[in-house]
Amino acid sequence: MNKLKTLIIIALIIIALAAIKIFFLGKGQDAKSSMKANGPRPPSPVTIYVTTLRQLDNNVFVTGSAIANEEVILMPEVSGKIISLSI
Repeated sequence: MNKLKTLIIIALIIIALAAIKIFFLGKGQDAKSSMKANGPRPPSPVTIYVTTLRQLDNNVFVTGSAIANEEVILMPEVSGKIISLSI
């Protein structure tokens, strides 16, 4: 039973490779023969971009509001009122 599975898998792989050869790789010969009959094709248009070297900034500008993750309440250790400061 195990040998039968192996033979079926090998046969399917061979069939798949043959199909790839016929449908995909066989088209190259047709293109070559049509090129000889019709002559060479004109060149295709190409879009070209000229690039320059420049420094990029890692800045992101956004609008919005910031909310604190934590809050702190500052209070004096001694309660009272400041009357004067000696300078």
